[in-house]
Amino acid sequence: MKTRFIFNLLSLSLAIALSSCATTGSASSLSSKPSSTSQVSSGLTIHKDAEFGGICIDTSIVDFMKDGYQFGDSFNIEFSNGVSYQDIPFYDGYYVKTGDILLIGYPGYEYLELCKNNTSGFYDSFNFPENTTVQITLNTAQKYKTTQEALGLKYSDDRNTYASDQIFANYRNVKYGRIGKNVLYRGASPVNNVHNRASYVDEFIEKDKVAYIIDLADSEDNMKSYLADPNFKSDYAKTLYNKGKVDFLGLNMGYTADSYGQTIAVACRKMLNNDGPYYFHCTEGKDRTGFFAIVLEALMGATDEQLEEDYMITYNNYYGVNKTDTPDLYQAIVDLRFSEFVDFFCLEAAVGTLTLEAKAYNYLKRSGLTDAELEDLKELLATDIEHSEEVELPFI
Repeated sequence: MKTRFIFNLLSLSLAIALSSCATTGSASSLSSKPSSTSQVSSGLTIHKDAEFGGICIDTSIVDFMKDGYQFGDSFNIEFSNGVSYQDIPFYDGYYVKTGDILLIGYPGYEYLELCKNNTSGFYDSFNFPENTTVQITLNTAQKYKTTQEALGLKYSDDRNTYASDQIFANYRNVKYGRIGKNVLYRGASPVNNVHNRASYVDEFIEKDKVAYIIDLADSEDNMKSYLADPNFKSDYAKTLYNKGKVDFLGLNMGYTADSYGQTIAVACRKMLNNDGPYYFHCTEGKDRTGFFAIVLEALMGATDEQLEEDYMITYNNYYGVNKTDTPDLYQAIVDLRFSEFVDFFCLEAAVGTLTLEAKAYNYLKRSGLTDAELEDLKELLATDIEHSEEVELPFI
């Protein structure tokens, strides 16, 4: 697939080094004085991001950047209750390690947000008084420019820029390890059309006779809002919803929380109580979907190489990142995203004697599934479903 971006190898190397130095709330070890062109946005109110648990700042990303700020800038953040952070990177993606803090303007979302990457409850941890405001001061313009340029990947929401409907929908059959034929599918949302993919996904899940959907991202209230949109076109997903065959998990990206694993365990239990094929998704089918896929694939005996391959198909579909055309960027994303997911659920990694399968089993057991349920889940996932056509995986 033709690469949709160009990157510089030297910038990439510098970017990964800078990314690992992201501050977690104290002054940066790379102490630097604010730019002589320092700018201030003050008196901004805040609210909780109901989806991800971060601190939404009541200014749109567009309006904020009209003031001359750019992705890659560094900011000092000070709340009216005295909480403050210095030298926080401003990115359009989550280009920091889990637990690091960043200011983000994520494409497709309205508000600027301060968040702690891949964690939940960041806003709640402060118990902000009512009417708390925040001041954002430019620390150093373009301090994190190399990271932003190297990892600031963009994708198009125009179907015509992709080689196929399947690639555009990020849709595929999950079949690594001992997972049976036509049992499990993953991809983008068939109901949230923020990226213009919903109707394409809906056609695929109908073609593959998906019988149960695990919606990792949405609440039922979200679903009702999608249905109320006069442009909603995902009739098959609507039919499954009306039949009670959609499980809404409403997960954010706080996968390190015990509650995250507990919610995944509940979803697995619901799979046991409903016939497949099963389709699981978040919004883009990337990280929440990717983590769930890693756990289920590992449980079914997939190798580390297979887990990585499936996770990185998404980056090839959206951004053209693959081992052949962009090997260094491919590895950077593996190190920054995929490896963190695997390392987290493999808590016994230090022992070094357990297989990936055993580690996934233990993760789900810690999260609430019984031994009997886990054995039933493995049998369910291993049993072929013969009535659906198989959709081939895109080549990486």
